[in-house]
Amino acid sequence: MIRRSTVEFDKLLAVLASLHEQGVEYVLIGAAALNVHNIVRATDDAAIFLRPTVVNVARLRDALRAGFDDPEIEKITADDLLGEYPAVQYVSPTAEFQLDVVTRLGEAFGYNGIRFEVIDVQGSRFGSRPRPRCIG
Repeated sequence: MIRRSTVEFDKLLAVLASLHEQGVEYVLIGAAALNVHNIVRATDDAAIFLRPTVVNVARLRDALRAGFDDPEIEKITADDLLGEYPAVQYVSPTAEFQLDVVTRLGEAFGYNGIRFEVIDVQGSRFGSRPRPRCIG
């Protein structure tokens, strides 16, 4: 059974479900991904590696708007994520949820080079839909 970390696991699942519903292409990374693998790590945020396209960034904003009533979401732009510094951090209005979004790590790693597996999260709301993608 998956245990909760500092990031509220139910909120994480809701955000991941929203990412899926909006068709966002992403891979969950970092401590939240470890938690999905049942390797418990305390963390204050979740992190995703995002496929770097204008359409995918727009889908990310749509997914976040579905869960948070926050005009700051509009500040997440393709110009930033496809530009020189391809990382942003989103913090919900109540600071209950933080999401780090990266599209590449310098020249070393890009989305297309990441190996991942699809994980079945017990008790998730994913039903028969595709499960979260995690670094495996």
